[in-house]
Amino acid sequence: MPELSGDKRHIRITRIENALRRAELDAVLVTLPANVRMLSGLDSIASPAIAVASSKGEIAILVPEGELALAEHSRADRIRGYKGPEELGSGLRSLLHDMELHCSRIGYESKATGGLLDSLEIIGLLRIAAPSAPLAPADDVLRDLRRVLRQPL
Repeated sequence: MPELSGDKRHIRITRIENALRRAELDAVLVTLPANVRMLSGLDSIASPAIAVASSKGEIAILVPEGELALAEHSRADRIRGYKGPEELGSGLRSLLHDMELHCSRIGYESKATGGLLDSLEIIGLLRIAAPSAPLAPADDVLRDLRRVLRQPL
C-alpha cells in the first residue's frame, strides 16, 4: 500500500473520525477483507485480519503472526499479531484496552459473511474482549465510509 502524504493521511483520518462521530460510535471493528483494506490499507485477502478504527483517529490491526511483515506496509498505527484463533479474544482485548476502547461504543459488521468471522462470531469475540462495551451494527457507517473515502483526497 503506498504511503499517504501527511496532508492526505490527515484528510482520510478526519473523514473516518467524522463518520464515526455522526454514527455516535467510538470505534468500528471489521473483519471482511474489503473493509479491513478500506480502513487500514492492509491488502491481504488470504490473511484473516481484524481492523479497528477509532473516532480519535487511530487505526489498528490484528493479524496472524506470519503476516506481521506484510502488515508493516499498511496504514495502521498499531499492529498486533496472534498465533491462532484461540488468541483472538485476548489479542483483541489487549488491543482495545491499549486504544482505550474497552468500555466504548463499538460498531461491527452485522452482515459479515466470508471474512475471518461472521457477525455472530464478531459479537461473541467483542463480548469476550470488551464485555462492558455497548455494541451497535455499523453497516450504515461502513457504507458511508466507502463513499467518502473514495472521494479525491
